[in-house]
Amino acid sequence: MSTASGTGPSRRAFLAAVPVVSAGAAVLAAAAGCTGSAPTAPGPTASPADVAAATDAHARETALLAAYDTAIDEHPALAGALRAIRAHHADHARALVALGLPGVGAVAGSGRPNSAAGSGSIGPSTTTGPASVGGSTGPPGTAMVPPPADGIPAGDTVAARAAALSALAGLEHTTATAHRTGALAAGSGLAPLLGSLCAAESGHAELVAAAGGAADGALAGGPATDDASTAGEGQAGGAAAVAALATMLSAAHAAVFATAAAGGALAPLGAPAQPARSLARAAHDDHRALRDVLVAALRAHGTTPPAALPAYRLPVEPAGVEGSVDLLSRVEDQSAVSAGAAVGALTGADRELAVDALVAMALRGQRARLAAGVAPEAAGPAFPGR
Repeated sequence: MSTASGTGPSRRAFLAAVPVVSAGAAVLAAAAGCTGSAPTAPGPTASPADVAAATDAHARETALLAAYDTAIDEHPALAGALRAIRAHHADHARALVALGLPGVGAVAGSGRPNSAAGSGSIGPSTTTGPASVGGSTGPPGTAMVPPPADGIPAGDTVAARAAALSALAGLEHTTATAHRTGALAAGSGLAPLLGSLCAAESGHAELVAAAGGAADGALAGGPATDDASTAGEGQAGGAAAVAALATMLSAAHAAVFATAAAGGALAPLGAPAQPARSLARAAHDDHRALRDVLVAALRAHGTTPPAALPAYRLPVEPAGVEGSVDLLSRVEDQSAVSAGAAVGALTGADRELAVDALVAMALRGQRARLAAGVAPEAAGPAFPGR
């Protein structure tokens, strides 16, 4: 595919199909894929460090599954909101087991007896937590507890539900931070998966915190970070790293154009469009900032950054609030593809940039879908950027 800077990557089209600029403008599609081959997933002979990282990641997903099972058992009213997120964690655990690394998934995968040890099989909960058991026979000498008349477990109060959601949000955030640390230090085959899990858990933290009434920014105010941000210091060299950064930059150029188009369509719509307009403005500012950082990174590698095209085809027309927020969510999803693919090709500060960009894109995409009226449990993918 020809771009303003020559022949660019062609594996994935970033923005395609529906032109929304004037007939006299050049309307071209940008690319958002990698030119090189995708990193190979680690096999059974992966490094001990990768085996340990995958094992730790699986243990974190197992802990989250158990926490969600407990919350669902004890607070049935939360089941509708939590089961979809729990299913994501089951998918995450299965993906880690599927890597085939020794020892990963050797412990029951879901935190429940119904998961076969070593199989990585994650199934629905078939047991119940203490708070939901009624009329059962306890140890000798104890009285039988009758089931609640209304079917609501004892202690399932509004305050208890809020506390459970707050605890889950905190666990999601902690897990996202740990996955980020793993992604920064892992080999090129494992890092993209851990980066995707970091992004997913960051989105979950925001959803669960919001469901519990947490103040904005309390637990999910941005990408998960920690003191390990310098893991693997130094920048990756070689053509693969340069191609990955250039692909991210091409996607950023297109995203700047698309978010500007969404903001422009929302500008004359007045007060009803203000929330969507704020999303568009934030996305536009963030993609411009990422563009500038990527330009600097490519120059540090001694290469000329690809320039923006005059215009881009958009996947949907930003007609009204609905069309504009749909465009915003699609921009983030497709931008995340370029960031997710870049994680394995980069190291050091460059990989950190890609992981954090992926997390930010996942969060912005999720917020746009929520603004479009998508149910919270369907607002984010299980594997952002993949």
